[in-house]
Order: sequence, then C-alpha cells, then structure tokens
Amino acid sequence: MSRTRLLLDLQKLDLTRDAALARLSRVAAALAASPAIAEAEAAIRSAEAALAEADRILRARTAEREDLQAHVHAEEQKLYGGAFKNPREVQNLQRETDSLKRRLATVEDAVLEAMLARDEADAVLTQARQTLADAARDGAARHAELVDERGKLSAVVRKVDARRAVLLGAIQPSDHAVYERLRRAKAGRAVAELDGRACGTCGMEIPVEEAHRAAEGTALVYCSGCGRVLHG
Repeated sequence: MSRTRLLLDLQKLDLTRDAALARLSRVAAALAASPAIAEAEAAIRSAEAALAEADRILRARTAEREDLQAHVHAEEQKLYGGAFKNPREVQNLQRETDSLKRRLATVEDAVLEAMLARDEADAVLTQARQTLADAARDGAARHAELVDERGKLSAVVRKVDARRAVLLGAIQPSDHAVYERLRRAKAGRAVAELDGRACGTCGMEIPVEEAHRAAEGTALVYCSGCGRVLHG
C-alpha cells in the first residue's frame, strides 16, 4: 500500500474518531443536565410558596369574618334582647350593627376571593407536579436513549483505536509526524485526494509530473494551494 494511501486511511479513521468523541462529549453533557426537570422543580417551589401565601391570606380573612360574625351576633342580642330602652341608645346600637354588617359583607367577599385564589394556586401546584412527572418520565426515556448511544459511540472509538494501532505500525514515523503536524494545522484534514490534477480540498491544479508522483504514492507530494499531502 502506498505511503499516501496509508495516511488517507489514517485520516478517515481519525475523522470518524473525532466525530464520535465530539458526540460523546455532547451526550455526556446531556446526561449530566436535565433543564426540563430543573425548570419543573423550580415551578413547583414557586407554586408551593404561592399556595402557602394563599392559605395564609385565607386563614386571616376567615378569622376576621368569624370575629365580625361574633360581634354582629352580640350586637343583635343587645338590640333585640330588650336590654336598651332608650330610643337614642337603640338607634345608636342599630347604626353600629348595620355598620358591622356592612363590614362583614366586605370581609365575606374578601374570603370568597381568598378561597378562589387558594383554589387557583392549588391548581397551579397540581399542574406543576404533573409537569415534573411528565418531565421525569420523558427524561427517563431520553436518559436510556443517551446511555445506549454512549455505549455505541464508545464501541466505535474502541474499534477505531484498534484499527488505528494496526495502521500506525505500517506508517513511517516521519510520515506520521508530517501527518500529525498538518492535521493540527488543517482542521483534522492533512491529506487531500486528487480530482484529476486538482486538489480535492482547495481545487488548486498541480503539474502533471506532480500528479503522477502523487498517484504513485511513493513520495509525499504537497498541494501548492493548501499545503496538504496529496493522494492520487
């Protein structure tokens, strides 16, 4: 096998390995983080706080209503119990009782609003918990897929590494050094295939004699345009 063919085969293995490792990195990041679950948990914490506040307000409004109801009852007992005979006193008591009833009606409206707010907060919390359950279920399925993909990618890397080790045994150390230098400088592509007399990467045409030498593969011929090793 020609020197350049060996380098081209090595490049194909390395590109496959690079792609697998890049994907493995993304899979690892996806396995380490679950934004959907984190968002759902944050929503639950917010909904729980809102529900706690709604409960507090409802308890306060209910206690206020009960106090007013007791006060109204006590005033009505005085008004209709015959304890007061003086018309002025009865009139004052009636005004006080009416005022208490108006306040009670306002507080009862506030209690109703607080109950509705509490029900709404409870519904939001229920939905947030369901969203978390859905995210956990979907996340479990996605996690399994990612774990399976990680295993397959790792197998690809192991297979490539085994083939690469065999191939390196057939490549001259000096050729390998050139390849690694160009690979670092040329975004992983140290070798370009010829298309006729043109470099398959940059399109630069080379002289006929150079194209013949590249086709023979017994010496390393470089593209005058991009500097890559040419394989004919």
